[in-house]
Amino acid sequence: MKSLKFKKFINSVNQGSFQIINAAAGSGKTFSLVYRYLKKLLSAETDDVFRSMLALTFTNKAVNEMKGRILNFLFLLSSDPNNEKIITIYRMLIKDLNLSEKILQHKSRRVLKKILHEYAAFEVITLDSFTHKIIRTFARDLKIPSSFEVAIESDQILEELTESILEKAGVDQDLTKLLVAFSLSKTEELRSWDIGKDLYDFSKLLLNENDRLPLISLKEKSLEDFLEQKNRFEVVLKTTQKDLILIGKEALEIIKSNGIEKEDFLRKGIIYNHFKKHSNGVYEDIYANKLSTDLLEGKALYAKTLDENKKEIIDRIQPQLTDVF
Repeated sequence: MKSLKFKKFINSVNQGSFQIINAAAGSGKTFSLVYRYLKKLLSAETDDVFRSMLALTFTNKAVNEMKGRILNFLFLLSSDPNNEKIITIYRMLIKDLNLSEKILQHKSRRVLKKILHEYAAFEVITLDSFTHKIIRTFARDLKIPSSFEVAIESDQILEELTESILEKAGVDQDLTKLLVAFSLSKTEELRSWDIGKDLYDFSKLLLNENDRLPLISLKEKSLEDFLEQKNRFEVVLKTTQKDLILIGKEALEIIKSNGIEKEDFLRKGIIYNHFKKHSNGVYEDIYANKLSTDLLEGKALYAKTLDENKKEIIDRIQPQLTDVF
């Protein structure tokens, strides 16, 4: 089972009375943390060992998930140990703790009851909350008000970050060339030359936990690496655009050679217009229509008022147009 594989890709470091679990997103950290927490809870001589335990994680979402799992697993261990949601952990605990099924059930019930009665002592919190508690404890020594509040002005920080990059324009030659090229590419696309908003929007990725690993991989890239990648992308883009123009012309030739005109098609010649855009190298909103559904479902493409001869011709070339599409 997947849940039994966590030891293979989770790096666990024991440091005396605490343990660090370091792993990538989706690798089973929460399962590993919950299991170790339950193992510690249920192996202790007393039912209130959680008072002296502390589990730290990064986000409030992870805290809520971990707390929910611990409580839910304790409930199932005490009431329905053969439930498929808990059976893996149940068997692992019996083996690792060397307890009988009956003792494990009774212990789980007592510990759960104790936690619910002393929920404030159930310390599964974020690193930020932990740091906040320490600072509040030593507020007098740090000469700050004990009633201080933490305000995270992420927007302000990102705005300052963006400004610091733009201020290097004219000073850092390589960065200046890149920023100017970016600005010019925007004007070529008939967009505002101002790149400040683009940099600001991109900087928001720094605050997203899901983007952490991809950003780390980008950190090792040099400016030359990015420029080389940009050049490769432009080559692929131009080649693809040429191919699309040829595809559009191919479709129009099929239509023309069979004596069919734009007005002969359904919805004011929507399929004709589609391929016409292709042939002219225009791709914006090109799929904002129902053509895909019409073609895949084999719906008639001709106008209802069209004469029978042309209807037959359009029916005959429809498979070709579908392939080109």
